[in-house]
Amino acid sequence: MGEEYIQWDFGDMLLGKSETPPHPKKTRTGSVHKTSEPIKIDASLESDRKVYTVEELTGKIKFLLEEQFGEVWVSGEVSGLRVQSSGHRYFTLKDTGAQIQCVLFKGTTGVKRTLVEDGKKLILRGELSVYEPRGQYQLIVRELEEAGQGSLAIAFERLKKKLEAEGLFDEERKRPVSAYPRRVGIVTSPTGAALQDILKVLRTPSGRLEVDVILAPSKVQGEGAAEDIVAAIELLNRYHQIQQKKGLPGLDVILVTRGGGSIEDLWCFNEEIVARAIAASALPVISAVGHEIDFCISDFVADVRCATPTAAARFLIQNLENVRDELDEALRRIQLWMERTLDSCRERIETVKKHLSLLSPKRRLEDFWLRLDDISQSMDKVMKRKLAEDFDKFQDIRLRFKNIHLSGKTEQPRRELQMLRLRLEDQWNHAFRNKCAELELLRQSLNLLDPKASLKRGYSITVDVKSGKIIRGVKEVSQGTRIRTMLQDGQVESVVDNL
Repeated sequence: MGEEYIQWDFGDMLLGKSETPPHPKKTRTGSVHKTSEPIKIDASLESDRKVYTVEELTGKIKFLLEEQFGEVWVSGEVSGLRVQSSGHRYFTLKDTGAQIQCVLFKGTTGVKRTLVEDGKKLILRGELSVYEPRGQYQLIVRELEEAGQGSLAIAFERLKKKLEAEGLFDEERKRPVSAYPRRVGIVTSPTGAALQDILKVLRTPSGRLEVDVILAPSKVQGEGAAEDIVAAIELLNRYHQIQQKKGLPGLDVILVTRGGGSIEDLWCFNEEIVARAIAASALPVISAVGHEIDFCISDFVADVRCATPTAAARFLIQNLENVRDELDEALRRIQLWMERTLDSCRERIETVKKHLSLLSPKRRLEDFWLRLDDISQSMDKVMKRKLAEDFDKFQDIRLRFKNIHLSGKTEQPRRELQMLRLRLEDQWNHAFRNKCAELELLRQSLNLLDPKASLKRGYSITVDVKSGKIIRGVKEVSQGTRIRTMLQDGQVESVVDNL
């Protein structure tokens, strides 16, 4: 039966998971047996050998490794990435034959940490070292880049300097793009997301495109893509020339575009033949390749550079959208002005209607009738009051005569009573004649204002059949207007034939 021994796992301590030793793992061996006899050691052999402690041996290995290699460049594929809460990144860099542990500390500056992903091929620069508690060598990363990026970056800079020296990047040679392009030639893949993003921006809510789009399909990645792009640019230029010869509208601008990707995916836009095709184009060229942070040679040569395909589409219609916004604002102001004007006109019409109603003959006639009724009522009250007063006087005199018994004394009062009766009748008749005269004057005034009186005198009244308004002049009618003429004994409808 074998012995048990203790194995400590320091891996978690190395990776910063724990500051205390982990729990020991018990492992069973199958070849160790207990014995009661001590092991004998030959003293003569001890003097000829150097026995290191584990710590001493690991320290020497670390010294030799760091002294011998120092900084190295190494390429491989990232695997087993772990990001600690401290911000340090631990991963394995491997290829088909071996692997090495790597650590990228949080404080390391000038490193694009987002490139470190599982499965990503990288080129690292770092220092070889040994983590002594675990006895494991590792690479402390100081710099990293995508595999192949170094050579591509060199080629990019070399071509950029060459074309810049030839003046292909000069602002003076770049042509302005029409503020309101109507026909746009697009060089891109017909199945790529870039084309759909562009069409989505160019499409109105009704589904119509803001501009006419002429697509020249092209590969935008891989072998032969650069040649395809050049051929598409030349094809759109020839199409433009043919359209102009026929007297038809040509193109306003060419848009060379694709979505984002790695530097290898976008490399066809860094080819010299593409740059020269853009520079030789008779039409202005917009370059919109990749994401906002991506720059290609085509961006420097093109007349306009947009960060993304979507940004390019917005650039094409930005002035149209501004004009549309201005028109919408102008329409809103016109509608507001019209509403205010209509409200003002309505108020003026209501005011005029009120004034007309006060000045109309009907209204004045009604006012006279009211005054006549008031006068009649006043006359009735005055007559009743006068009669009541006279009746009271009569009763008083009558009572006085009853008290007189002598016949000789009644003659004089009878004569006085007769005189009073006559005077009363004269006053009443006089007042009655005055009121009748006033009433006759009012009646004559009303007759003068009555439109029917004018009709009896041989005049007529003509109104517009449609509006019902009285026609007072020739300017108020036109040829074909239906009119109604009111006479003393009826009405006549007619149509204006001649003015």
